[in-house]
Amino acid sequence: MGEGFGFGGEGDLIAAAGSTFLNRLMPPAGFTEIFTMDFGGNSLFLSHMGEMNIAMARKDRRPVLRARPTPITRTRERQLALVASLEPGPATLAALTLGPNHRWRFIAAPVAVEDFGPLPDMAVPHSKVRPAGDVRDFLTAYAKAGGPHHNALCFGDARPRLRRAAAMLDADYVEIAES
Repeated sequence: MGEGFGFGGEGDLIAAAGSTFLNRLMPPAGFTEIFTMDFGGNSLFLSHMGEMNIAMARKDRRPVLRARPTPITRTRERQLALVASLEPGPATLAALTLGPNHRWRFIAAPVAVEDFGPLPDMAVPHSKVRPAGDVRDFLTAYAKAGGPHHNALCFGDARPRLRRAAAMLDADYVEIAES
């Protein structure tokens, strides 16, 4: 991903296309997943099996390779994963999906990457982002928009570019903002 290639976990070709598209539109960008919610902290915990665009790693903390305590798949040796967190600051969480009537749909939301991580006991990349409003309202709007399991993230506000790209491609565009 640090060299501009898209990625989609578990063979998710649409997520790979979406992360590639966002990385071309507003680099650096990379694949991610909303792993779980932090309702008390009004944020989303992003993580996956070990993938990360290294160009997005925190500048103040050196990424490390760590042996995973349990393998993801059968291997002869221990699996290594890059452990890092995203650089804090404003960002855009985006997703490409198929919407109603098999139309392509871009979903975009402003978020803030929090000053968080990496946690010492997590052997995969991980970060937290805070949506513009209440995390419960954000997740409800994301689900109603058809938000997929996997998504992409870039730094800054990519919404204007995504909106124009969707119009040029005759795709749907759904923006999730503070409610």
